Amino acid sequence: MDLAAKRLYRTAQGMKSLGFGQLGRIAAIIQSIRAAQFHRLFSHPSYSFHTDHPQSGSMTIRFGLLTSAGLVLLASAAAAENAAPNSGSGNDLSAQVTIPYQEFKRLLDAASVAAKAEDSPDIAGAVARAQIKLSLDPQHPSGEAEFVINTFGHRWVFVPFVGLDLPITNVSCEDGTIVPREGLLCLLTNRSGQSKVVLDFDIPASLVAGGGDTISLRLAPTAAGQIEFGNVPPGKRIMVGGKAVNPNRPLPLLVAGGEIKITCVRRGSVKPGSSTGTPGVSLKFY
Repeated sequence: MDLAAKRLYRTAQGMKSLGFGQLGRIAAIIQSIRAAQFHRLFSHPSYSFHTDHPQSGSMTIRFGLLTSAGLVLLASAAAAENAAPNSGSGNDLSAQVTIPYQEFKRLLDAASVAAKAEDSPDIAGAVARAQIKLSLDPQHPSGEAEFVINTFGHRWVFVPFVGLDLPITNVSCEDGTIVPREGLLCLLTNRSGQSKVVLDFDIPASLVAGGGDTISLRLAPTAAGQIEFGNVPPGKRIMVGGKAVNPNRPLPLLVAGGEIKITCVRRGSVKPGSSTGTPGVSLKFY
């Protein structure tokens, strides 16, 4: 292989990484070179184109090499143009994806909703309903309290709902955790919606004895609620806030909440005219 062929071979090896447009331009150059070679071959004043001429063989080899190289480069470019995408093209940041407008609009709306600040009231939560049942059975005085609590938004919040200085025997909550905080029981949750909390607690036997002992319930404001008394021993009366109440009728809770003091006394110790269906409540807002 003569010097020109070697140079052409090295040039072809270096052009493997060129693009299709560049290869097209190279093919045009090869075409012009080929025309020039033919022009020199036929127009040279010293010889005519004969296969037995001393330079005709070299010229023929050069022309064949140029033509072959041009065909090989063009074929390689065409094959590269039609080849399947590389498996690693998924990491190419210049890659493009086309989707229908409706799908694009749906994705855009979803992103806008996710980025929008949550619209929630400026309160952690509120007690929607409180239901308290007290059993004054001398054998086992006890109580049960059920609360329905509304929470808003999806941030962690404490919602106080009751405070009592009595032994709690059981706590159940559907959606959250009950924790004590600053003398009150609180619902700890990051869930929006309603949660139901049920407490079971014991009542000291000294309350039922009628000696004037008092129990206290500290309630948060509630939209609706009541206290029910059951199994009141004969000869005893229930005093709420210092005033007698009818144990056969549920006692409505005040919306404002507060502290309710409950006492059980003997009937003879109640002063005439002190009986009333409205509880006396010492309000302490929590």
